[in-house]
Amino acid sequence: MSGGAGTGKTVLALEKARRLAAEGLEVPLTCFNRPLAGRLRRSAADVPRLTIANFHQLCWDMAHAAGLPLPDPAAGSAPPGFFETTLPDALLAALERLPRRFDAIVVGYR
Repeated sequence: MSGGAGTGKTVLALEKARRLAAEGLEVPLTCFNRPLAGRLRRSAADVPRLTIANFHQLCWDMAHAAGLPLPDPAAGSAPPGFFETTLPDALLAALERLPRRFDAIVVGYR
């Protein structure tokens, strides 16, 4: 789905994620914008089986859960390629290591 700002894409993404979770599926809802992810997380705090995080936080959380070492960008500046390559690669590695899998994923994109 595409559309300009204010056309309801995010509202529809959240509703789709809620419905999938209500069916018993484990669902991450991810977007690029950190403040938006926080707002969505607060509005759906009561929905079990729904994980909401911005993309890089999802990568970080999954890598951490899998025990994969990552440099901490809060300790200084992030190394080159950290957000573009390191975190996405860590997500892929984590998905191979972790027994937990998602049943569906909802991606909010502009």
